[in-house]
Amino acid sequence: MGLYKGEPSWSGDAPQYLYTDEFRLGDVNSSFAEVAPGEGSPPIRQPNPQPGNKVIAENFDSNSINNLEIKAGGWSVQDDKLVLNNRNEASTSAMGNIAVHRQEVSGDFELSATATTSTPGSYADFAIIVNYDDQDHYQYVVFNENEDSKLQGVFEVTNGKVTQLANFKDAQIKDGMQYQVKLVKAPIHLTVYLNGKQVGTVQTSFMKGKVGFATKNNAATFDNLSVIQK
Repeated sequence: MGLYKGEPSWSGDAPQYLYTDEFRLGDVNSSFAEVAPGEGSPPIRQPNPQPGNKVIAENFDSNSINNLEIKAGGWSVQDDKLVLNNRNEASTSAMGNIAVHRQEVSGDFELSATATTSTPGSYADFAIIVNYDDQDHYQYVVFNENEDSKLQGVFEVTNGKVTQLANFKDAQIKDGMQYQVKLVKAPIHLTVYLNGKQVGTVQTSFMKGKVGFATKNNAATFDNLSVIQK
């Protein structure tokens, strides 16, 4: 921001003053509430926001397994958590172990879940699945114990071919620790958060599909799956 005074030879009134109050700048991921003016400022006309519709809320009780489609690996509900306890060690697919919710998700949404990898080693991982159509067509967000270009970031599977859309920096996980993951799709971007910290944003052509969980070849535990459709 500044004050335009014209050419150096301009002979208009001087001095001039510019007063600025509560200047707030947001990016593509900001909300109106984060940049809204404080008390005493003129009101800004905004459209009436529509409340989100929670389309998925799974705390993984004994009946939750019926709401899932097991695509690969051995999954079960234990102690109110979704557990991958019979994992595929090798697979030709991008993710060797996949379980998705039967409820399809479309448009803008916010997904949150907790996840824990439970396989000691250097490259243990867990992943969140979105836009799932079949095992040759989906997207996934995967976290790894190491910054591995093949197991860290946002990926897309098209006709069985895997493409990395974004890599995460300084977002490695540790075996046995529980993490909070949040994905926000609005409107052409998918933004990823780990324990409340934004770790990546990609453009996406996401239209609709199923959501769920996955790992490459490691055991893991998932809980508190929530999807709010905007």
